[in-house]
Amino acid sequence: MRTLNRSGFRVWSREDIAGILAAVDSANHGAVAAADTYESRLVRQGFVTALRSIARMFDVDYAPEGAAPPALTYRTIESTAAVRQ
Repeated sequence: MRTLNRSGFRVWSREDIAGILAAVDSANHGAVAAADTYESRLVRQGFVTALRSIARMFDVDYAPEGAAPPALTYRTIESTAAVRQ
């Protein structure tokens, strides 16, 4: 819950920040899940990494929606290139 402290600044609790991260994550997860491509998995992996960095900065526990994004390996890149040919 946001409250005003004595200086007039809004104070956000860890629960507020976790809720914000979850809402943003949910929107990204839904958008990326619509297209299962190498590029969309790469975007998802970068997005989750950025959200984890923000969570760490605020000392908030964060678990991405759904399963963690699949690891992007050389084999994944190789098989994606073969499909495009």
